[in-house]
Parts: sequence; C-alpha cells; structure tokens
Amino acid sequence: RTTFAATEVTIEFDQVNRPYSYREFTDTSGMYIDMVNAITNKLKDYSFSFSPVPLKEGIKNLDNNKSFAMIGLYETPQKKHLIYSHALYTQQIKLFCRDTVMKGKVALVVPDDLKGGLSVAVPPDVSPTAKLIEAQKNKGIKIEVIEDTEKAIIDLTKGRHDCYVKDSLSFKAHLQDLVTN
Repeated sequence: RTTFAATEVTIEFDQVNRPYSYREFTDTSGMYIDMVNAITNKLKDYSFSFSPVPLKEGIKNLDNNKSFAMIGLYETPQKKHLIYSHALYTQQIKLFCRDTVMKGKVALVVPDDLKGGLSVAVPPDVSPTAKLIEAQKNKGIKIEVIEDTEKAIIDLTKGRHDCYVKDSLSFKAHLQDLVTN
C-alpha cells in the first residue's frame, strides 16, 4: 500500500484584524481562524497552517501568486481582480462619531447630518460609501486613511477626527483592548 504525505497549504491572514484574525504573542487567534480550522480539520489529505502578515503584504502576495489564500479580505473596488469565496461572516460597517457630531442622535443620516469641515478616518480595507463620498464632494468632509485601528480610536477620542468608519465587532474589540491595557 502506498502512502502519500499530506499536501501542505499555508493560508495567510491579516495579523491585526481583531476579532476576526490576529496574532497575539505566538498564538494565532480569531473567529475566522476558528471557522477555517473547523473546515480544514476534516480534510485529511491536506495539512493547513496559518501565516500572519500585514494586510497590504497579503494582498501583494496574492497579486504576485506568492500566496495560496488569505482569510479576512472582502471585496472592494480596489480588489475586484481577486477571486473571493463566500463570506465567512458579514461585517456591519458603521460610522462611529464624537458626541459633538451626534448631538444626541442615535444614528446619523449620511450625507444630510454631516457638516463641512468634519474629518472622517477610514481604514485602508474599507471603501468609503457613495454617500460619504457625496458628503466629501458637496460638504467638504475630509476623509483620511488611517491604518491602525487603535490609533484611529485614540484620535477619535482626542478630537483629531470627528468620525471613524469601521465594522462594529472590530471597533468594539479594539476599544476593549485600549480600555484593558
């Protein structure tokens, strides 16, 4: 009887995408990692491992065929050329704003409730919505790309930005990290 070694497959993931996929000390963690592990553990002819990379590096590796797959990407106009599987989870992208912008409201209507001169931070992996771009064009909203979520939250609390666009689970996880550290 001939025995074959399992095919080794490395899956890259964004190393700072809490709570979805992240590296903490030497541990690979996150709900996406758990979901993919649950699936890949059933595939006996393959041996899967995870490799943490910065998001931009992972996308570059995919573009240059240096990577088999990456967890946690979602389709944006800038990444239309990549092949996507079904989403592991549908993230809820929200606009988190300072009290001075909210003015007692539970939610804002974009672009109607945004006034000129506001600064909105956006992570590089989230495309501003058409309504936010409309507010930028028609109302003079400033949109700035901020790579580090915790820095963006600190900037928001210190008034360096008025709002931050981020998915709610990730925002809450990073905010919790800031509060406990």
